[in-house]
Amino acid sequence: MSVLLNGNVRQVKAWGRRQHPQGLSCRRVSEGRSPGVAQEFAQVGLHLVHRALDDLSGYVAERGRPYLAMYLHEAIIAALFSRWAELEDDVRGLVALEVAQRARNALAHGLIEPSGSTTDHVDLLKHIETLSPQSRKAKEGRRKIPPELVTFISARVLQDLSEESIHDVYLSKLERLRSGLGLNQNELAQLLSVTPEAIRKWVRGGGISPGVRGAIDLHLALLDRLETYIRPGLLPAVLRRPARGLEGRRPIALVLGGDEETLVQYFENLTTYASTA
Repeated sequence: MSVLLNGNVRQVKAWGRRQHPQGLSCRRVSEGRSPGVAQEFAQVGLHLVHRALDDLSGYVAERGRPYLAMYLHEAIIAALFSRWAELEDDVRGLVALEVAQRARNALAHGLIEPSGSTTDHVDLLKHIETLSPQSRKAKEGRRKIPPELVTFISARVLQDLSEESIHDVYLSKLERLRSGLGLNQNELAQLLSVTPEAIRKWVRGGGISPGVRGAIDLHLALLDRLETYIRPGLLPAVLRRPARGLEGRRPIALVLGGDEETLVQYFENLTTYASTA
């Protein structure tokens, strides 16, 4: 069962600390004016949000995931002003609490549909009512957050959200590459020089690096070129067939081996021969 959906305050804070190896003081962030500290806050917050989206993926219907991504990203900015700051000075715990409450709000109000079973949700905000009078007084005198800090972190969050949209585009490209060449997951991983686990993480929402995105585009360009020789839908079978022009090798071996020049020349010769036969 997801701690973010069903854990108490202590469990949620512990979950947050487990997601990132290094802590960061919320007070240090709010007092500081260093871009480096703001960047560190954004990085920790975004890491927790990505882990939360991964953790919640099994409970959320497909159509609700884009909304949840936006709603949880906003938790990073909200954490700067969060009432939780009186309970937690570690950014990891603070963001985790804000993310957990937002996930529960979204599910409780039917804004997204759980696709798995969950128990009754614990309203984490009720815990704030247990704050001591000293903590309540401290809350009233809390330092103001520098506006430049809010602006910097907001920009970083928006950048990440835009990259999330790019992520969806590249998942579609990835599926086009897999089906167009007739690859299984291990072969697709070999083609992109990654592990099968990396691909599974992308599908669950993990980031695809710019280098891998570039590789996907290059291989798609090759696929488009091959489909000028062989009709789409027939290409996977042709790639698996031993070829006399390749000394009995299968063309798929050239695809996976990165020998584009030999592969294209083979198809060029094949279609030239067919047109003159």
